[in-house]
Amino acid sequence: MQSWGVGLLAIVTILLLAMGTVPVEMVAVGVLVVLGVTGLLPVSDLFRGFSEPAVFLIGSLFVLSEGMARAKVVRWLATTLTIHIGKKPFLLSAALYLLAGVLAMFLNDTGSVAIFLPLVGALVGELGLPLRGFLLPTGYVALLGGSATLIGSSSNVIVAGFLESRHLPTFQMFDFFHVGGGAFLIGLIYLIFTRPLFLGKIGGEALPREASSRKFFVEVLLGKKFAFLGKNISDVPILAEYYVPPPGDPSPPGVRGDGEEKDRYRSFLKASWSLIRHPSAALSGPPEQSSYRGGPLREGNRVRLYVTVAQLQRVTEREGIDLYGLSGPGRGEGEPFGAGQKKALEDEEVVVCEAIPAPSSGLIGRPLSTLSYLTGPDISVSGIHRSSPPPDPLSQAILSHGDVLLLKGRRESFDWLRDRSLFLYLDEVEREVFRSEKALTAVGILVLFVLASVFHWVPTVLAALMAGLAMVGTGIVRMKEALGAIEWRVIFLMGSMFPLGWALERSPFGSVLVHGLKGAGGGLGPEGALVLVLATTMVAVQFLSHTLVALFMSPVALSIAVALHVSPMPYLAAVSLGAASVFLTPFSHPVNIMTWSAGNYRLKDYLQVGGGLLLLTLAWGVFEIPRVWPFHP
Repeated sequence: MQSWGVGLLAIVTILLLAMGTVPVEMVAVGVLVVLGVTGLLPVSDLFRGFSEPAVFLIGSLFVLSEGMARAKVVRWLATTLTIHIGKKPFLLSAALYLLAGVLAMFLNDTGSVAIFLPLVGALVGELGLPLRGFLLPTGYVALLGGSATLIGSSSNVIVAGFLESRHLPTFQMFDFFHVGGGAFLIGLIYLIFTRPLFLGKIGGEALPREASSRKFFVEVLLGKKFAFLGKNISDVPILAEYYVPPPGDPSPPGVRGDGEEKDRYRSFLKASWSLIRHPSAALSGPPEQSSYRGGPLREGNRVRLYVTVAQLQRVTEREGIDLYGLSGPGRGEGEPFGAGQKKALEDEEVVVCEAIPAPSSGLIGRPLSTLSYLTGPDISVSGIHRSSPPPDPLSQAILSHGDVLLLKGRRESFDWLRDRSLFLYLDEVEREVFRSEKALTAVGILVLFVLASVFHWVPTVLAALMAGLAMVGTGIVRMKEALGAIEWRVIFLMGSMFPLGWALERSPFGSVLVHGLKGAGGGLGPEGALVLVLATTMVAVQFLSHTLVALFMSPVALSIAVALHVSPMPYLAAVSLGAASVFLTPFSHPVNIMTWSAGNYRLKDYLQVGGGLLLLTLAWGVFEIPRVWPFHP
């Protein structure tokens, strides 16, 4: 009777994972403890699951995904889409879904959604579109995209690892592509046309949630490479969302209120002084700078924005936009930080702080352009937060009590500034840190990894380990970031579920399930058994962890194939596709958990959208799997 205890353990594990009342890590360790104490599995086999190649492959893929995020590759792709597509829901949804699915094929579904979903939320939110129409479908296409390659889904890796552990021919990098890729295209079309059903719904929050939501008045300078010169600001995606017109022109009577005469007068004085100091430079200098007050955008326009730090990062990363400094030695009214410092907001060596001046600091009553004489030349004022709009230009705003400054500089400069006690509050702003200068290196590592897997230069797990090691070795990912990128609960779950799967396979409980499925499908022939395996996997994965289902159903599928004297490949492929079809519930896959919490969905949302997608995937799998893997090869 002791051998039947593994069945009870499996049921309890399923219930605990489904309810979510106990942390996954505790459930995973508890499974190992119970298996060892009760003697259901020899102690020598308890921890062998953590040495399975699939565990190392999944961990390496998390590091690889983190590297692509840190190198700003994914962010660049998403931002480029919004720039060229803009506020066109149909085209935007199609492009975002396609990108999410393709990335999941090479970056793992969970890892790609972890780095891509916040960008979808932020970009869609900035365009003023409801998030509920985008987040859930993005997760679905990532699941389907991940099913198209060996490394795209952990369940694919588990199934391939199971075959390898039995010394049977296993799946390679793109063996799943015909079935998984077809399911992805079908799901993509289905979700694009059902998306309008969710577009009008209200709910969900913009992502990512920022550590600081305080907004600052800043100025950016438009250069000749800005793609929207000659257009009105209302036609510029993202930038138009943050634009704030300057207050009324405080010019003396007789001067035009639009500020053009004042800007022209100021520019004339600047040009005269520059001509006296540097005659040749003045004659060939940059175009005249002026505050933007409506009309077509021109090179040299200073555009006032009201943004958070995260929003400012997304604006200044666009070509032809430079952050305009409000203080600095000899800046006078301010000047652009320039291309060399444009990326400073994402530079990990640069610190961005919010600061409230102390009443006795000597800062109160000074124009922003002169603050560098007290704060030091290495710290610049980038923006100001106050209840009423500051004057134009921002650099001439007089600092008053209650203002909050946005400061930027090197960390050592801020250490010096804290010792001077000029501020009542001086705290670093958390922001996204990128290493975009290493983007080509990151893409090269990914390409080499894919090529090594496709052409079998080395085993896939070794290729993944080498890719993860290269990400850390080249400095794209710091060691601390690599450890933080690994989803350890997935590692714990996989390491403990392998032993549970082995125990189930050896126990009468597993035999009863195998015989039950085999008996039910035996009378239907190979085709009927395939439908049974695929449907059973699809139902089980809605309530259980997809890794657990893949671990348990793999030996069941193999036993059915052996009993029917047919090839096991179509049945194992059905397990892989079924384990990726987590469309009806939000709690059995990390991808759904992320979209669930972000979009404030209800269970009926998953049932309504996922029900049709599940039926389409089932029909496609039953049709295509036997064509790719015949029952009698």
